Parts: sequence; C-alpha cells; structure tokens
Amino acid sequence: MPYIKQDRRREIMPQIWEYKKEELKVAGDLNWLMTYHVKYGEFSDEVKLADKLYSICIDFFSQHAKKYQDINNVMGALICAKKEYKRRSRPYKDTSVPVKAYDLVMDKFYKLHADGLEDDKILENGDV
Repeated sequence: MPYIKQDRRREIMPQIWEYKKEELKVAGDLNWLMTYHVKYGEFSDEVKLADKLYSICIDFFSQHAKKYQDINNVMGALICAKKEYKRRSRPYKDTSVPVKAYDLVMDKFYKLHADGLEDDKILENGDV
C-alpha cells in the first residue's frame, strides 16, 4: 500500500519530483512513489504516464536480484497501486489514463522481465 511514513517519504524523495532510486527498498516504497506520480503528476496521456511508471519500476528492480520474488514485488505493487487508485477515484473522475498506464506497464514489465525467467524455469524444472 502507498501509505508509508512521512519520514520514509522524505528519504525516498527529498525534493519534489527528484527521488533516490537507491532508497526504493521494498514494494511499499515503489507503490508510494508510483501513486505519488499518478496523483500529482501532469500526464496528458497514458503512454507518457506509463513511461514514467515503468522507469520507476526499473529503478526499483535494478536494486534487487531480479529473481521471481522481485518480479512479483513489482507486479504486486503495480496491481495494488492500480486497485487503490480506482478505489479512491470513483465516482469522482475519469480513471482511464492512469488505469491504462498501469496496464501498459504491467504488460511491458512482465513481457521483458518475467517471460524469459518463466521459460528458463520450465526448462530447468519441467512444466506444471
């Protein structure tokens, strides 16, 4: 969930719109930073927002071992951030740009980072 402590927020983002990627340590940090950009960023379309969210995900992912748990942390943060955005936004505004952006990022991240690992593990351990 994106509701991390105030002092943790300042550690991640000491200045507005400038965050320290080395401070993205757990999925909650990732969720908060994505949620912050969705809530306060000025993105005119889902592609521009998706590009920003994807770069945040990669900054988080690059700090980790790039194993299944790390992929799961990114995907879980994306899903939960999207769900929380939709929960808090309805029925007040059109949610299409952020929702589409989250979907684009999930699809891209999974294709580029999980597909190959899944295939490798099928070869290594056998199919389900």
